[in-house]
Amino acid sequence: MADRIANAGVSDGGASGGPAAGIWKSTEGQGYLRNQTLTSGSTDAEIVFKNLDSDSVFGGAAGACESPLPGSPRGYRIYLGGRFYLNCFLHEFCHGEYKRGPEEYSCSVCAMASANHGGPNPVVYCHSGNCMSSNPCWENYITKAYPGWSYTGGDPGNHPSCTVTIQ
Repeated sequence: MADRIANAGVSDGGASGGPAAGIWKSTEGQGYLRNQTLTSGSTDAEIVFKNLDSDSVFGGAAGACESPLPGSPRGYRIYLGGRFYLNCFLHEFCHGEYKRGPEEYSCSVCAMASANHGGPNPVVYCHSGNCMSSNPCWENYITKAYPGWSYTGGDPGNHPSCTVTIQ
């Protein structure tokens, strides 16, 4: 599981890298995972992995996010299958970290789109120039959560190292 967080061990349909690379690329190098701790049996974690040998959680859903979640360190909790897809992680991360409340399955250029499990999926967030739903992630959610960030369209290169500790 540690490799799935830090590296390319997820079922991502060909996308390069795991969540560490996904957050780095999708935020154009403005956000990244540095130190992560995996705790077996924890019930109060920010990300909970269920069904470790599956790409789904409750009732076959690819993932879920409880947000807002009062009392949680970051205000949300994400649920993923142990063999999660990178775009599913980014989809749920957008709900939690960037407070994107409404579902958005029809913007096919964005990680908020419906997942194509086993095939290529977007691992970026849409912006006003390419959003297919009139509700762009960058302008309406990401830059509101992080006002110092901006969409540039640039490639940030490789992500910084991500250390994963298992307890």
